[in-house]
Amino acid sequence: MTLLSRNLWVLARSLRSWGFTLSVADLKDAQSALLLTKDYSFSGVHDVLEGLWVRSYDQKCIFDKAFALWAREFMGEPLMIKPPSWFSQLPKKIKTQRRVVWVSKEETKKMATQAQETLWTSTHTASSEEVLSDQSDTGMPALHFWQSPRHYRHGYRKRPAQKGRIWNVPKTLRKSLSSGELIKWYYSARRPRWRPTVFLWDVSQSMAPFIPMFFGFFYRLSEIGERVDVWGFSTQLTHLSPRWRHPNPLLAYQELFRQVPDLGGGTRLEHTLLTFYSQSKPRLKHATDIILITDGYESGDCAELEAVLSRIRRHCHRLNWWNPWYLTPQYEIATKAGKILRHYCSVQKAGTIENCLHAWSQLA
Repeated sequence: MTLLSRNLWVLARSLRSWGFTLSVADLKDAQSALLLTKDYSFSGVHDVLEGLWVRSYDQKCIFDKAFALWAREFMGEPLMIKPPSWFSQLPKKIKTQRRVVWVSKEETKKMATQAQETLWTSTHTASSEEVLSDQSDTGMPALHFWQSPRHYRHGYRKRPAQKGRIWNVPKTLRKSLSSGELIKWYYSARRPRWRPTVFLWDVSQSMAPFIPMFFGFFYRLSEIGERVDVWGFSTQLTHLSPRWRHPNPLLAYQELFRQVPDLGGGTRLEHTLLTFYSQSKPRLKHATDIILITDGYESGDCAELEAVLSRIRRHCHRLNWWNPWYLTPQYEIATKAGKILRHYCSVQKAGTIENCLHAWSQLA
């Protein structure tokens, strides 16, 4: 055992007594990482060990204090075999009550059948930050704080208004005849109507890191009453609007992974647009906005992609392309499908919630 491994063993042995789940494999990983970085300063060792051993905020608080005390003792004693006596200065562990849950045989069978679905859901919901912090949420952003402008359009029917550019001539004449005084002008404005919006959402493997963000965005739009129609596609087209009607967002998110058969597969953009146009052509109106959320990759040869995009553009009010990677460093639209989309669509960046809100506000 080298001096480095012995000192790491002392720190790991002390951290294990305070709830850290560290094994021999973790010590080997930390030693290999330090040999690769070759940064044996206190800040370098701290960053490596924190990235490998810390998995929650509470562990980070204990680790920072323990490392500071360990480093202080390390400068005085380079070789320590027994656990240091100064570790007692850390805060005491909080004793909590243990809960015992009895599971019946039927529930055990049900859990066994859902194990594969749980593994598939966790594969797409866990990010790098969640793996380090050991959180149990689904990765969806908290969207209960933002306000979104209503997506209206001007209708043909009018309503009374205090000021405006349209005069209400019948009301003005009627009031002037009854009062007999100077004419007071009355105004009217066009009554706003909901503008129909259709989202074509790419849920293929290349768009998997953005699935939690876009799901939270669509769920929040449905909560505030926006009339959006969401279709998901990877290798085939699936209607996803009924998923937002679930009152629990976590259960709705799990339902998304169970009901979409091709989630995380390849990208057949041309086939999807052809299917959508053939199914939705009788219902498409010139007042509809169509938003295409994809990264611009296509597994096919794009033989009819340009023709179907031109037809869809003629039958809608606005055709936008929300690209999560747009305007990011070292990214350029180099694929054939991406160049065709850029020609027929208005490209906007949608890599974060702030980008999605900005793009949505420009539609209103």
